[in-house]
Amino acid sequence: MKIFLSLLAIFFITDYANNFGQKPFVSERKAALLRPVLIVPGLASNRLLQSRSSCFYGPRVWYAYSPTSRWNDCWISTIKLIYDNGTDTIDDGDGKIELDQFGWTNSMENLMSDLPDQFPRANVFRKMVNHLKTKGFVKGKTLFGIPQDWRKSVTDVKSDYYANFYGVLESAVSQTGEKAVVVCHSYGCINLAEFIKRYPKEQLTDKIHKIITLAAPWGGSISALRAILSGDNLGKWHHSYTVYNLVQRTFTSFVHLLPSEDVPKKDPIVWINAVPYNIYEMDKIFEKAKLDKKLLKSRNKIATLINEFDKLNGTVSIDCICGDEVETLTSLRYPTEKLSNATLITTSNKKGDGTVGYDSLSLCEKKTYMNFTVIKNLNHSYIIQEEAIFDRIVEVATLTNE
Repeated sequence: MKIFLSLLAIFFITDYANNFGQKPFVSERKAALLRPVLIVPGLASNRLLQSRSSCFYGPRVWYAYSPTSRWNDCWISTIKLIYDNGTDTIDDGDGKIELDQFGWTNSMENLMSDLPDQFPRANVFRKMVNHLKTKGFVKGKTLFGIPQDWRKSVTDVKSDYYANFYGVLESAVSQTGEKAVVVCHSYGCINLAEFIKRYPKEQLTDKIHKIITLAAPWGGSISALRAILSGDNLGKWHHSYTVYNLVQRTFTSFVHLLPSEDVPKKDPIVWINAVPYNIYEMDKIFEKAKLDKKLLKSRNKIATLINEFDKLNGTVSIDCICGDEVETLTSLRYPTEKLSNATLITTSNKKGDGTVGYDSLSLCEKKTYMNFTVIKNLNHSYIIQEEAIFDRIVEVATLTNE
């Protein structure tokens, strides 16, 4: 559970789910004293649905409980991504994947909507949403969700995704009459940075009051490299590393999250058959892993995206909050060229949040306009379960507290 429930892991009710051009219902009467809150989840943190597949795994392909050997081939072919050499683009595999209830938080509260209490590990933003509801926030009125196809790098998502994102923001602000608070977690913060990149300052500053980033992997994460090379089963003993690796190695979001060359680190991050490789030798690592090096185009210098927030300097207040002093991966050792978690030896230290290293999390400290806060012993996945975080959201979204 540690590595990717929210990043890998850190791993939706209305007509809007089927038509991204519509806006979720917002009451014409302003919710008293509250700013609207938009939540942008990280990797594996919202449900994905399939609308087309040559096999039928079920409408919900993520999160799917315990894909057994009977369903493995179907699940893999449905959820994996395909690289098209002809068009040099990434597309869905056998399945056509859709987001579940865009604009609403439902798809990110519990990944197994039919069994929310039996599988508490599938609860992602449920606790946060429930807390905000007790403070007067209402889904579809002052509380919104921006799910993403987290398999894809922010540059590979559907062309209308960010227009729909802006549509939710615009609707929430125009109907409530108040600027919004945007909360992002993990890769969701990279998603938010890409969103900001695509819009002029004026279209953002008149609609966003406050941004709160939680456990943002500004400089990437070695956990993403592990998932690509040998898989991550999200801490679930009944799930196969091998099965997960067959799809994870196709996800361009994980490639984008590889440790960034812009965070200098000359020490080896992986040994394969006793040969060391550092972050500047990713092409050689991919070659050893028999991965298509063309996928590396999705790497896209992740650490530079934090600079997109510069355009908001002086007009939008930004909190950058992360955990630290949790045992976090620092390197991977595969004794042979057969990359397997069965033989993987890892090294770690307590400089990070359990998924992302501190050198990556703390890049925002260099931005003087960001309020950088570190919470000791707070895990990457659990930061969105932390009541101190809930209180901060309520504080900045409550007009009487300004």
